[in-house]
Amino acid sequence: MVARWNHAGGLDQAPGECGRPAARRAGRVENEGDVQVPPMAPYPISYRAIVPPARQCENLLVPVCLSASHITYGSIRREPVFMILGQSAATAAALALDWHIPAQEVPYAQLRERLLQDGQRLEPVAGGS
Repeated sequence: MVARWNHAGGLDQAPGECGRPAARRAGRVENEGDVQVPPMAPYPISYRAIVPPARQCENLLVPVCLSASHITYGSIRREPVFMILGQSAATAAALALDWHIPAQEVPYAQLRERLLQDGQRLEPVAGGS
């Protein structure tokens, strides 16, 4: 799964969200990064963008050098987004270890439930984009 402009521009929904590039400024949520286009709504980054297929490398989680297009990475490449994706990767790794399964086999429903329990925001913030 590659995070692409169609996800950032709201044209397509990324399945299995594990984070959103967004930051609070002046009491509202704005997109992080400067990609020389008007701000868009915070968009979901798929868990599949931070975990490569097992045939490429089993149990590797990449919250910083994730699979993303150049323009989309421009809005992902901020420390707050890396912290969000790092939390998602660490949670997935802990679940994989607890369940004795590869990171690629962590059920997204359980990952999502745990991320929400831990305070991760996986939906747009009310009053923001």
